[in-house]
Amino acid sequence: MATIYVSTTGSDSNSGASGSPVKSITKAAQLAQAGDTVLVGAGTYNGTVSIAKNGTASGQITFKPVDGAKVVIDGAGTPANTDLVVISGDYITFQGFEVVNATRTGIGLWGSHDSKVIGNNVHDSFRAGVYAGGSVGQSYNNVIDGNEVWRNVKENMSRTWSGGWAQGISLAMSDNSTISNNNVYDNWGEGVGAMFTKGAKITGNKVYDSYSVGVYLDNAQDAVVQYNTVSHSYDTAFYRGGKPAAGIQICNENGDRMLPSSGIVITNNVLAGVGDVHYSTYGANTGLINSTISSNTIHSSADAITRPTPSSTPSSTPAPTPTSSLTTDGSQELTGTAGNDVIKGTAGHDVIKAAAGNDLIRGFSGNDFIKGNAGNDKIWGGLGNDTLSSGPGKDAFVFNTKPNTTTNKDRITDFNVKSDSLWLDNAVFKKLGTNGTGSDPAKLSKGFFTIGSKAKDKNDYIVYNDKTGVLSYDADGSGKGKAVEFAQLSKHLKMTAADFFII
Repeated sequence: MATIYVSTTGSDSNSGASGSPVKSITKAAQLAQAGDTVLVGAGTYNGTVSIAKNGTASGQITFKPVDGAKVVIDGAGTPANTDLVVISGDYITFQGFEVVNATRTGIGLWGSHDSKVIGNNVHDSFRAGVYAGGSVGQSYNNVIDGNEVWRNVKENMSRTWSGGWAQGISLAMSDNSTISNNNVYDNWGEGVGAMFTKGAKITGNKVYDSYSVGVYLDNAQDAVVQYNTVSHSYDTAFYRGGKPAAGIQICNENGDRMLPSSGIVITNNVLAGVGDVHYSTYGANTGLINSTISSNTIHSSADAITRPTPSSTPSSTPAPTPTSSLTTDGSQELTGTAGNDVIKGTAGHDVIKAAAGNDLIRGFSGNDFIKGNAGNDKIWGGLGNDTLSSGPGKDAFVFNTKPNTTTNKDRITDFNVKSDSLWLDNAVFKKLGTNGTGSDPAKLSKGFFTIGSKAKDKNDYIVYNDKTGVLSYDADGSGKGKAVEFAQLSKHLKMTAADFFII
């Protein structure tokens, strides 16, 4: 099992050894054998990448950047309708790259099986960001996991109504394949799609601001759609017909492989600010057969929401003085009033929207959708993977539960460094000191904060990765131990230690 090196300063006549790197990823792929690893040095690689060699079940061929390196594969200037990264080999792992400006598809698994596309940033593709497919029987057992996929399907930036566009992430005749734990947003087609496919698993994704459907199942038999959050930030650039499109759609359109919509399971998803779950035939009227749609939290569907009666007992929570106290009793939508409200979720996947006023909003457990709207609000996501929006005003996002990269990481859709702040409980973030309380928060020490992919010295406890938008807590402050991600913000924010307070 060899390691093959790639460098922007290398030559494709070189051997690929550490002191003799090749220049192109395609050349490294030609040299690779089952079990080999291709390490790509930092820099921008212009033009297409082709990976046609096969690994084996016991020896995947892995392509990834050298540790800590940023590697960009840029399709600018390639001919129109050209896929940028083409993986036709089997048992391939493609991990950790930025793939940008494809004139067709960003990363394509074409007829590949048992391959993985993991942890890549894929954006500004003309059609799909990531695609897996082929003829029937060619493509199967593929995994698309942990990628950031945004601003794709640029072919439809004019927002046509008729259809024909691609998806941010797409399976097409790729059986028993998985789309999991991806952030998929700002795409001018569907967010995530599985078409003409058996056994697709779509789990744990955050999909928002899709022009068309968030999760799209077309002739997708035995598909499982679970634990996804599909939402909309009300950005009108991604409206269809004057409003956000459907959250999850099942249909049977005429196409290359007609499969009845049977055996579909759609459970434990959160749909917030989008349409509902619905089924349409579009011509191939096979019906929805032996399928389960249950335990989903849906916002924007009037007949799927119950609204609790506000409590008549005023809250004892300190200022701002509440004018009402509202509490859910399950997975529900709850909307505040124009006053200073205390709004509380419970164990379910709640949708909580404040109105005007200085509100206190607590999500507790569950994967909640919380929107602060106007006023100076305090927002506690609590446990779970929550989606938080502040709106106008000086808002504070409070983190007082033990972070977990997988199960307790919140997404803040609109954090404003000029007006908003992040409050960290020192009972959880213990390295940040003992100063500060909820009523008298203390400023974060400047030395405790850094920007980059990891901590740089012994006291860099809070790390903002401006390339990905991820906020992490590194208890050892040095980058030696694995940091824990606790929030997803927008990229390229001008964050400083002044944005954080200790309570």
